[in-house]
Amino acid sequence: TGEETQISSRPRLAATAGEIALILTYGEQRLRIDSRNTGCSVGRGKQAGMQVNGRLTSRQHAEVSFRNGRFYLRDESTNGSYIISEDGARKHLRREEDVLAGRGRIGFGAWPDDDVDGSVGFDCGG
Repeated sequence: TGEETQISSRPRLAATAGEIALILTYGEQRLRIDSRNTGCSVGRGKQAGMQVNGRLTSRQHAEVSFRNGRFYLRDESTNGSYIISEDGARKHLRREEDVLAGRGRIGFGAWPDDDVDGSVGFDCGG
């Protein structure tokens, strides 16, 4: 029938396209992911959409994307990506993907408190 079935413990964001956005903040850099700009790479490399200079950040560390009404972080690194949500929940990703929701900080290579230079703020309130 062409319909898509998805199973997730996290709800889709209930808004029309263009209303929801993920804002990534690193120093003076501010990047918006939404229905028009659906993704970016994160890493130390010059080709990264958001260049992060953490001591354990890989050249091509991770990919942030928007699809099916959700924001995703996919780790592509050796050291992993570390998410601390505003409510204090912690998650370590290593060569896997998870949904980003709410607000918090992402550490690319280490926990955000352990490597501030490798830490990016995120806000899904757009």
